[in-house]
Amino acid sequence: MSYFKNNDALSKIIKKIYDAYIAAKSSNDIHSNVIDPFSALLEASFNGMDYEEWIVAEESRQVQKTLQNAIGNFHEEIIGEIKGFENLKVGEIIDIVSKDKKIIAEIKNKWNTTKGNHKVAIYDDIASVLTTIGDGFTGYYVEVVPKKSTPYDKEFTPPDNKTHSRRASNSKIRVIDGKSFYAMITGDKNAVFKIYDEIVAELEKLGLHTEDDFKKLLTKAYGEPTQ
Repeated sequence: MSYFKNNDALSKIIKKIYDAYIAAKSSNDIHSNVIDPFSALLEASFNGMDYEEWIVAEESRQVQKTLQNAIGNFHEEIIGEIKGFENLKVGEIIDIVSKDKKIIAEIKNKWNTTKGNHKVAIYDDIASVLTTIGDGFTGYYVEVVPKKSTPYDKEFTPPDNKTHSRRASNSKIRVIDGKSFYAMITGDKNAVFKIYDEIVAELEKLGLHTEDDFKKLLTKAYGEPTQ
């Protein structure tokens, strides 16, 4: 896809997550961390499971958790492969920078990934980087999957629980949904839909099953593509 620096960028990202999933399945030991016996008893009882059924479900849950952790940086890696953008190393204050487009960004996979009190820290980190990176940059807090399908790109003013006030309004510190962010950085209003289709194609190359019904979730998150 023309958005990316390299034609195989998306393929490598998905293959890395797939390999992590396979490794987790083959080496999973559900007793590597002590299991909460009270939680296990209640969950099994509420779901009408016997012990063996619960063990199978717990093994699946732990593998799923490993997969979710591997997916955690998925959009950071994708955006870092888009032309003009860089995914910064772990330990840097922010996730993404584009010197060409004068953008810095903190990427979260979903609107509720970050708790309210942590959003203040994100605001402060963006503000800190803006003071040193140079003139003309804008900082974005990106909620890739938004709470509602209505797009937004607005000033980011999270509440501070300690001071009981919001961070100062600043036109250079913004919160934006994933569809709008991908559109802005690629120049394509339907980029998020096209990237989804590319992911499906890459999964099929790995011989993995996909269903068209999952695309219903895409339109629930972002609405219909722009005609």
